[in-house]
Amino acid sequence: MDVTSIADAEPGRRLRFEGVIRPAASVALRSPLGDRECVYWDVREGASDDVLERGVQPFWLEDATGRVLVTPVQPEVGARGERRTALLDQVVSDVDAVAARIRELKEGLREDPNRRELVQERRRLAKVATLLCAIRAEANGNVHLGGDLAGQREWIDRYAHLADDGPGAGSVGLRVQRWETVLCEGQRVAIEGRIDRAPTPPGIAGRGGGYRTAPTCLTLSDEPLVILGLGDAAPEPPIDAPTHAPTGEPPAERRGLTPFESRVIGGLLALLTLGGLLYLLR
Repeated sequence: MDVTSIADAEPGRRLRFEGVIRPAASVALRSPLGDRECVYWDVREGASDDVLERGVQPFWLEDATGRVLVTPVQPEVGARGERRTALLDQVVSDVDAVAARIRELKEGLREDPNRRELVQERRRLAKVATLLCAIRAEANGNVHLGGDLAGQREWIDRYAHLADDGPGAGSVGLRVQRWETVLCEGQRVAIEGRIDRAPTPPGIAGRGGGYRTAPTCLTLSDEPLVILGLGDAAPEPPIDAPTHAPTGEPPAERRGLTPFESRVIGGLLALLTLGGLLYLLR
């Protein structure tokens, strides 16, 4: 959808706007994991886009031509694929570690084929390799085993304990770790929704209007309301990790790569690594 300037908005139409978030409530929300001041937060798990819980309040979207009051109830907030990318990167790292350990075990078994503990560890790591392939498929919305997504999820849950310690533990941990997406003051976003003109609700900062004039403003409401940051809203780190002000710019772009290029390169590396691991397991 093309971007419309707020000054040119026609009430009654579904339009797309881009601008900066400005607070509208007198008291800001605080996100539960990162304790960040914001106008919206939600909590998700692993690489899933499903929202487990959320908090939201009205806010202004401001561009160079004007502003519109956003009054979301259950907005669709796109979370940038950073979390999924982080999980996939961890899977590649764990696959490398599994492959390296299997090479060591093969060398040890050449010297002494009867070392039972090495045979058992090799069998366990073969299952860990399958587990990592399933986690990678789950993060991409694909099915590697189990028949369907639900069956695959059950299989991963059943065998995740195989990677409690050693190679694979990082991937298993990220898969179930909860994280949050926040929308903060000053963050640039794109919003799609139906535009209207309505009385400005009481308690809204910058309400304006005189004694004899009922203040009105342009509003965007759910039908549905879709909110995206620059490249989607950025997931924030958990509370025990260092926090930084959101930049709205995907890390891949700051490194000079587009998100598409990063996904292609990451996919090729993962395929090469998995191919090498399968060769070792033959």
